[in-house]
Amino acid sequence: MKDPKCIPGCKNFYGGEIEHHKDCPYYPESFTKRMHDEIDRLQQVNEAFTNHNISLKEEVVTLRDKINGLEARGAKLQYEKDTLQNVYNALAEVSRGKSKAIATLTLEIKKLEAENESLRLQKY
Repeated sequence: MKDPKCIPGCKNFYGGEIEHHKDCPYYPESFTKRMHDEIDRLQQVNEAFTNHNISLKEEVVTLRDKINGLEARGAKLQYEKDTLQNVYNALAEVSRGKSKAIATLTLEIKKLEAENESLRLQKY
């Protein structure tokens, strides 16, 4: 049974349910309006989430670029550290070598001085 206040465009369904047209006088208090309002709200929420998702994706790209830059910088710093460690090791090796050479020369000088002293004493 159709309500006389409903306008053309309202849809009657089996079981007595009616989808009211937006111009119908029953529309402001109908489930149809609530459904349309909820659909509009969900579309706004969806749009907000979509925009937020886009900004998060942009932030992820920015952060990924920063991470790649930091990894490259870290690799460069590691290379510089390794290079400095190699130089340090080489200098330490030279220093140890010089210490051995100096110790050997010192012993040789002492031997020569002792020999020189013994020769001087033999002379007299």
